[in-house]
Amino acid sequence: MISKKKNIALFLFSLLMVISLTGCSDDSTGNENQNLTGDYWPTSVNNAWVYTGGTDEISIKIIGTEDVNGSKYYGFNQLDIFGGATEVAVHNGQSFSIKKNKGDYYIKVDEKNTTIDGVSSKITGYEFLFFKDYLDVNETWTGTYNYIKSNKASFLPIQLTEGTYTGEILEKGISLTVNGTVFKNVIKFRFTQSIDDVTLNVWPAWDYSSDYWIAKDVGIIKFSSNTYNGKISEHKSHKVK
Repeated sequence: MISKKKNIALFLFSLLMVISLTGCSDDSTGNENQNLTGDYWPTSVNNAWVYTGGTDEISIKIIGTEDVNGSKYYGFNQLDIFGGATEVAVHNGQSFSIKKNKGDYYIKVDEKNTTIDGVSSKITGYEFLFFKDYLDVNETWTGTYNYIKSNKASFLPIQLTEGTYTGEILEKGISLTVNGTVFKNVIKFRFTQSIDDVTLNVWPAWDYSSDYWIAKDVGIIKFSSNTYNGKISEHKSHKVK
């Protein structure tokens, strides 16, 4: 009979194999020339954006940089623009950063270690391709990511969560007025995520969809959740260089 320790070791090995095969992958459709059409999310330290939505205000700022495997990532103070899709990461204070490769914009969510009520837990980091600025209207991109939440308590399982996503360009080269300011060279795109608890499998996958309007040389100027009764957040101010 295989011991409990061997069973746990086999389970962990299986999870790591799943991540190595499926984590942080993307399969894009449409134009693969990757011709940069312009910088739609300026990334310099101290760049900042403020959004309003009802009584809520969201302040986002780039606070530093980090080199990872030869790529430069720009870290945010917070990035609460994905609705419930990143609720776990936001709740646990995981750090968000952005990497740009020509016209591809990647979001990285960092690993986080927490201790709550004396129980230590760890959530592994992950990355996804959020936006492609060179695609034409109706063109799409897709991908998957995985993260593991492990707890140092025998009564709490190790949880593997899988996210699948699809992005689609809805409009391009438009003008949009937001809170009295006219923005030109705007792209509207939709980003949909499906979050599935692979380990426990006790509830259906959660689907989250949001629309984003992003202006050349400015950044995101408006975003709207299609999941939470259409909550809209709009540009109030920005400071970029």
